[in-house]
Amino acid sequence: MSRRDEKTVTFPHEDIDSFRDAVQFTSARSGFPGDLIEKDYFCSLVLSHLFGGSNHGTLVFKGGTSLNKIHFGFYRLSEDLDFSIPVALDATRGDRRKAKSDTEKRITELQAALPFFAFTKPWTGANNSTQYLAEVAYPSVITNAPGRIKIEAGLREPMLMPPITHGASCLVLDPGSEQPVLDPVNVRVMDLREAMAEKARATLARLTPAIRDVFDLWHARQKGALPFENPEFITLVRQKLAIPGNAAGSASTERRDQLRGQVNTELRPVLRSADFDQFNFDEAWKIVEELARLVFAE
Repeated sequence: MSRRDEKTVTFPHEDIDSFRDAVQFTSARSGFPGDLIEKDYFCSLVLSHLFGGSNHGTLVFKGGTSLNKIHFGFYRLSEDLDFSIPVALDATRGDRRKAKSDTEKRITELQAALPFFAFTKPWTGANNSTQYLAEVAYPSVITNAPGRIKIEAGLREPMLMPPITHGASCLVLDPGSEQPVLDPVNVRVMDLREAMAEKARATLARLTPAIRDVFDLWHARQKGALPFENPEFITLVRQKLAIPGNAAGSASTERRDQLRGQVNTELRPVLRSADFDQFNFDEAWKIVEELARLVFAE
């Protein structure tokens, strides 16, 4: 960053003026809002802490943020970091406690390692220790209030496919070099096929339907990354739905209407204007109906 060399700083955001310039430059270049671009940067720093060194356990990065930072490039900005810590379906509470120990240590050490983060919600278990949640705040140069990142890790199920190791990109660009201000962070991430099967499950069976799931399926279909014609993919979705604790799943009119009502309130804020204008809910819902027909076929 142009003025970063004039100061001794460890992280780009510590040079406030240069970092603000970088976020604003990236916003003008990408079309995304500055506050979400800034959040992506701090998500990268959380990932660098969780996956740095060798003792990060079996943690697997997944969810919408992984689709953006790794699999598809930046097409919508997510506000959370989602992970899986794989366990057997018959895992006991003791098994889960052992599986999460390395990750738990990393997360609880985050504030000490990176003091600009502050826990607003401590790392806490829920749902019989099958889910762990935390929230951290970070200093924002874009808004008048600290930004917040939710961190969630599930210990509910095994991986159906081996995860891969890949670099997670940072969206913020240096205005001078036009290169990311942070190097990619090597993370263990869910295979794209399994990630899309999880998205399909969420679209059909998430207890509180979320329009982002429908948009992600629609976007993947545009990219040719939603292989309905592949029986192995449909089998993956069925296996995901069969995990104990999931709802049966449906593409009901009630679910459709609930999701349609979220388009302006939940989807518009995380998309670029051109991408939002291109999105067609009715077309996307036809994809969901096709998915349901294949998955629930006898």
